[in-house]
Amino acid sequence: MHSLLKLLPPETAHKAAMWALSRNLGPQGSPDNPLLRARLFDHWISNPVMLGAGVSKNGEGLHGFSQMGFGGVEVGSLMAEKRTGNPHSAKYPRIIRLPDGSSIVNWLGLPSLGIQAGLANLHEFRELYGKRYLLGANFAPDSKTPDLKKLELLGRAYLILVQYFTLNKSCPNTEELANAVTNLPQELKLLKGNWPQRHVLVKLGPTPSLNAMWHLQDVAMDNGADGFVLLNTCPPELKDLISSSHRPAKWLVNAQGKEVGGYSGPGMFDYTLRVVEQTRKRLGHKPTLIATGAQNGHQAVRLLSAGANVLQTNTGITMHGMPLLEDIKQAIVTAGGTSRLLQNWPRGQVA
Repeated sequence: MHSLLKLLPPETAHKAAMWALSRNLGPQGSPDNPLLRARLFDHWISNPVMLGAGVSKNGEGLHGFSQMGFGGVEVGSLMAEKRTGNPHSAKYPRIIRLPDGSSIVNWLGLPSLGIQAGLANLHEFRELYGKRYLLGANFAPDSKTPDLKKLELLGRAYLILVQYFTLNKSCPNTEELANAVTNLPQELKLLKGNWPQRHVLVKLGPTPSLNAMWHLQDVAMDNGADGFVLLNTCPPELKDLISSSHRPAKWLVNAQGKEVGGYSGPGMFDYTLRVVEQTRKRLGHKPTLIATGAQNGHQAVRLLSAGANVLQTNTGITMHGMPLLEDIKQAIVTAGGTSRLLQNWPRGQVA
């Protein structure tokens, strides 16, 4: 099925995949080796590879994803209101696959079917499969001036359906989110104040300097964050962070001719690995770190050894399908298992 989907335009392929997975027509994974067992917060999961936010935007396909063999799924970004995302046409697509066969640039702009659609999908999944399977809810603001009442509505609605929340503060595809600390303290205090039992992560993207990254992390930790998802996609103004062998020769442009969108793919691995490793050195073992972007088993092992508690895949699984998930799991087992890799976490402080 995956090879056929890649023959379709990216957005069409995504819709077709969600339709199939919602009907359990996707591939079936095999039982996980006990060496893959991992822990996220207080929850044990069968393996440390989760599906990242951006694939199941409204909780679609959870039946299929759980059968594929992911340790958990982060749903979203979930929105209080329905929105179509950024404008697009045949001339100005919102997603392109890059020639390396592993990377994409997307400018979807956080489309959402709204709160009722997401709730219906998650309720249906929980009724069928119970509450043990790990789900996270990724929330993003849906206006230029984020409304804390909408965030409270989302938190209250999804509280009993997920095991943790993620605040998306880094999508380069909307005017609302750009690694800004604006509203972050208030948003964290709202979620942690109303539901202290619920863990909250902050999803960050690349920054012009590592000092800017450390500032964002410190603001988040000072206001109650339990950790981070590292990292979101790379905007065109930071394209120099992408390794030269994978840097796009041509970026997406909008109708005004401006370069837009976020890159994701193997070109961001070195930067992500550095941020994960140095975050762990700076902040010690307390914060939970979810690392994105592993494109093969070797990279997955390196991210876990560098300081990640668990991993998320989005573009990787979209471009390579089930073989990627199987490769990552086999590499972790060969390396001695998840717990063994986490013993390799770096210690010390970053200047």
